[in-house]
Amino acid sequence: MLRNSTKKDLYRINITALAKRIGRTRTWVSLVVNGHEESPVTRELIASALGVTVNELWPEHNRRKAA
Repeated sequence: MLRNSTKKDLYRINITALAKRIGRTRTWVSLVVNGHEESPVTRELIASALGVTVNELWPEHNRRKAA
């Protein structure tokens, strides 16, 4: 799941516009953003569209890889 401050910023951007930008559905983007689905490809697309790294948006992802 995204950090709370980043998640709030993401919703200011507009999930629908982001989904269109990365070529995914609004529903799918919302599921990934809220941690209900895991998709490394979609996470990378979201991070790239926002100009940040996947680890900045999903810091727990990096912790799980290290374990």
